[in-house]
Amino acid sequence: MYLYITELGKKTLKYNRGLKSYGEIGLTDHTMNAQMSMLRRFDHDPVSQSGLVDLQDIGGDRVITSVDDVINITKQNTPHVAIFWTDTHTMGYRYSHLEKEFFDNEVGLYRAKKTTDIKQIMSKTISPYGPVKGMRLLKLKA
Repeated sequence: MYLYITELGKKTLKYNRGLKSYGEIGLTDHTMNAQMSMLRRFDHDPVSQSGLVDLQDIGGDRVITSVDDVINITKQNTPHVAIFWTDTHTMGYRYSHLEKEFFDNEVGLYRAKKTTDIKQIMSKTISPYGPVKGMRLLKLKA
């Protein structure tokens, strides 16, 4: 999951826009699965894990309690992207004026022009996973 979200984030940062198709990620499912087996070894070392996929952590992991935190912190730190998690699940979020994107590997990529619309989708999707616990902002490695 982490790899899908970070690859999505990396490409949106590279193109400075949302992705138009799954193919723009540029990796096959087989390649992603192979990379995930390596990345899982670094689940307790997020800085190294992000670095392996050419992303740099911005400001460290943050404790959060709501979707509003994800939306507001990401908006304040545009153009960076966010990954955020519950106890069992990791998702991604990107903010740009009139272009919000939420990605969950289990259900797909959602886009909205309005924050209220994306917040509704995020809240509904996240609710089965439990409350949001933390987030990390990422940028392309310099």
